[in-house]
Amino acid sequence: MFMRPAMEADLQAIKKIYMEAFPLVERAPFSRIIKQWRSGELDILTFREEDNSLIGFSINASEADLVLIDYLAISPAVRGGGYGSKALELMHLYYLGKRIFLIIEHPDMEADNAEQRSKRKRFYLRNGCADSGLRINGVEGRMELLVYVGNQAAAGHADSSIVTGKEFIRMQRKSLGGLLMWLGHIHVEKPRRNK
Repeated sequence: MFMRPAMEADLQAIKKIYMEAFPLVERAPFSRIIKQWRSGELDILTFREEDNSLIGFSINASEADLVLIDYLAISPAVRGGGYGSKALELMHLYYLGKRIFLIIEHPDMEADNAEQRSKRKRFYLRNGCADSGLRINGVEGRMELLVYVGNQAAAGHADSSIVTGKEFIRMQRKSLGGLLMWLGHIHVEKPRRNK
């Protein structure tokens, strides 16, 4: 597997995976993502088999030393084959020296997709991410901010100073735009420490 930046010819295949991988409430309009990518506001990276077939992508907002992984998806046809783990490794190398972070749904055991939420969190923790202690609220519900710390993730927790609430808001605004931030009522809860 290898990674390369997206090209115009990749967009329909990326859109197909995007529509399959994310529920409507979590999806930004794909046309808006493409507009931001074309203007250089977002990075779209593709993950490919050695024969160059597309198997996944990530959509990221990057600025200075920060990278927000906004979307990371692997095609359902190959999911569970270690491609997500490899994708994170490749992104770490691509953004070497930058602070990489993402948000996931809070693993609420009462949620309809409770098992999927828990599985997603375990995947990221197993692959070099750690809980920052920051919680995000908005119309999509409660989210957790995870930071990529590589081998330091063994403890399962990262100091929330690695990415601050203000930095998250700035990067999320870059990704979503001011109007969607406002409509989403996105805000950061006061940090709490895992014991």
